[in-house]
Amino acid sequence: MRREISERDEEATRNLWRISGMGMELALAIGVMALIGYGLDAWLGTSPTLTIIGLVVGALAGGYNFVRTALQLNRAAQASYRNRRREPVSDDKPRMAEPRPWTADVTPDDEEEEWESDDFREPDDFDKY
Repeated sequence: MRREISERDEEATRNLWRISGMGMELALAIGVMALIGYGLDAWLGTSPTLTIIGLVVGALAGGYNFVRTALQLNRAAQASYRNRRREPVSDDKPRMAEPRPWTADVTPDDEEEEWESDDFREPDDFDKY
């Protein structure tokens, strides 16, 4: 038996997959560019120059893609939030209970009296046992 999934849940799941893929894309961009630089270094006989350049280019390209995707997801989340706030609230949806007003049942004088009348044992009382 398959559970019905709301459109909101499906959107959240898609966004989670995109977020989890962002880190992999960043790591792959750096790794692939470093391997290309290493291969060019080996082929041209240069030292680690092209490997370092590949690492830097990979980090910049991966970082750019990471930020671009994060901004897209942020804009989509903001739009979704705004649309949800505009939806009329139906009677079927659960609502939060109204907070109860805070009342002070105990005054500071009552606290002192209660403390003084409490059966508090001093640390010396424990040494007897």
